[in-house]
Amino acid sequence: FPRRSSNSNSLFSEGVGSVRFPAKLSPEISCTVTKRREKNRDAARKSRRKQTERADELHESIEQSNSALQKEIAKLKKDLRLYETALERHKPHCRLKDAAPSPADLKTSSIIKHVLHQHVFPNFA
Repeated sequence: FPRRSSNSNSLFSEGVGSVRFPAKLSPEISCTVTKRREKNRDAARKSRRKQTERADELHESIEQSNSALQKEIAKLKKDLRLYETALERHKPHCRLKDAAPSPADLKTSSIIKHVLHQHVFPNFA
């Protein structure tokens, strides 16, 4: 029984937004309005709960991804130290002394393969 009206009329009292209700509601209409408000309140509460659950799930997922990435970083740093150590051990015996690479030059795949083959994986064909 809500009625939209922009006119100021003493027979109606303000409702929510621009919806106005009669000043004296019948008990049936009053009960309907109350039930509708309760239903809306419950729906809003349910929506907020679901939004919080989704945010919690996303947060947990991000934390798991972050943890996995941190483990991968630690493993890669360990591998880097292994390769740097192998390179340092290899340098005195290297037949390519004139072309001994600096760490920045390690992008050259033939030198990396040479070091890996000689010291890291000597039995690898």
